[in-house]
Amino acid sequence: MKQVYKTFSVTGDNLKYNAIDNSIKNGVVKNLFNVDISEGEILSKLSLVDFAEIIEPSRSAEFSAAIETIVGTVIGIYYYDSGRQNNKFIIFCNSQFQLFYYQICTDIKQIRQFDTILLTSKPSVMQYIIDGKNMLFITSPTDEMWVWDGEENPYKVLDAPKVKSFATAFDRLFVVPSDSLYSIYFSDEKDLTNWTMSAGDAGVINFSDNLGKVICVFNLDNYLYVVREFGITKITRGREDNEFVSSLMYMSTQRIYSDSVCCVGDYIMFVCPNGIYRFDGLSAKLCYKTNFIAGGNVPAICKGNYYYILLSSEVSKLYLYNIEDSTIDACYSAFANARLGEIIIDNENIIYILCNKIENANCIKCIVNNDTNTPNNAEFIFTTSKINPMPSARKKALCGINVLTYRPIKLTVYSGYESKTCNIYGAPIEQLIQLPINFDYLKFEITGKNASIANLSFKYSYVSN
Repeated sequence: MKQVYKTFSVTGDNLKYNAIDNSIKNGVVKNLFNVDISEGEILSKLSLVDFAEIIEPSRSAEFSAAIETIVGTVIGIYYYDSGRQNNKFIIFCNSQFQLFYYQICTDIKQIRQFDTILLTSKPSVMQYIIDGKNMLFITSPTDEMWVWDGEENPYKVLDAPKVKSFATAFDRLFVVPSDSLYSIYFSDEKDLTNWTMSAGDAGVINFSDNLGKVICVFNLDNYLYVVREFGITKITRGREDNEFVSSLMYMSTQRIYSDSVCCVGDYIMFVCPNGIYRFDGLSAKLCYKTNFIAGGNVPAICKGNYYYILLSSEVSKLYLYNIEDSTIDACYSAFANARLGEIIIDNENIIYILCNKIENANCIKCIVNNDTNTPNNAEFIFTTSKINPMPSARKKALCGINVLTYRPIKLTVYSGYESKTCNIYGAPIEQLIQLPINFDYLKFEITGKNASIANLSFKYSYVSN
C-alpha cells in the first residue's frame, strides 16, 4: 500500500450549476446565492439596490418616503417618455389599482395621482406614436383602455376590449381580450383607438384547434406570434387589409407557464414544467432541462443575453439563464412572495423586484451590474454538492486548500465525520489553508460580502493498494 496525493479544482470547469444532477461530471455547485459562476470564478457581479437610489440618487430617502406615504403598497412600476422635453414619468400602481405619476428630469419633485383613471385590476402599459405624439396606452383585464399624452388629462377609449396582453403589428394593435379565451382582437389600421368591428375597421381572429387558451401576443421580426397554453401560432396578412391567416408553428406536450413568456432579440423564451425553451420563429427547443421549476406562476424577464427567472417560495430565488450558452450562470436572493418587473429608461433596461412586507409596505430593489459605482454589500452564499473524488479509495484526508480571494470570506468544510471553519482575509495572492480532516466526501460552504474568488482547489491523499 502507498500514499497517493492528488488535487481537485472546485473552480474552473467544475464550476457548473445543474438543477437535476449535482454529480461531479455535471459540476459541483449545489447552491448559489448572490453569486455568478459564468466565468469559472465565484463573483458577485450583480447586486440589489434600492429603486429610489437609481431614480433619485441625491434624494433617495425623501423619494422612498414619498412613495410610502402617497402611493402606499406598490404592485407595479412603469415608465413613459412622451418625447417632449422633460416629459418623462415613472408611473406607480398600488394595491388598490390606483395610478400615480412622478415626473423625472424636472425641478418639480412631486408624486401625483391620476384622479380620473379608475381601475379594478393591475394594468399593462404600452407606448405608441399617433399623429406624431408618443402616447401611453393603459389597459387591464377588467377595465376600459386609457390613453395619455403626458400633458392633457387621460381619455377613455369606450369601445376598446378589456385586455390581458397586446402587441403592435401591420400598423394595428392586436390584443388578447380578457373575456375571450380562444380569440385575439385587432384594431383599425393606423388608428389604435378605433375598435369598431361593425364597420369592418377592426376585427377578431378565432382559434378552434387544440392548443388551448391564448396567453399573449408578440411581435417577432415584424410577424405576430400568438402564444397558447400548448403551442405557438403565427399570424400573417391575408388578401384583404383586414384579413389575417394563422399558421401552427409549434405544438407542445408541456403546458407553457403564462408569466414566463417574453421576447428577446429574435427569440421568444418560455418555461414549461420540464425546463426552459427557446422559440426562434420556426421551432422551439428545450434548451435547459430542469426539475427546479414547479407551480404555475413563474415570472420571467429577458435582458441582453440573460433570461431572469424568479422562483418564489419561503425565500425567492432569481436565476440567470445564459441564453447563448444554455447554462444557469447565477442565482441571487430575492424575497418571499416577490414580483418581478422591468422598466426601460432612456434605452436602459432596469429590472426590479417588488416585495410587500408587513413591517415595511414597500421593498423595491433594482438589479444592477457591479461594473457601476454602486456598492454591493449583499451577503453571498456558495455551497458545493458532496465532492467524492476517488469513491473507492480508503483513508482519504484533506491536506490543504488553495484559495485566491480578493475579499474576506468565511470558509466551512464538511466531511462525513466533522466540519471545520476558518476566516480568510482578502489578498492578491493565493493562500494555502490548512484544515486537516479525514473524509468520505467533502462539501464546501463560503459566505461573505461581494464575492471575488478566482480559485478554490484542494489537495488530498488516499491509500492505494
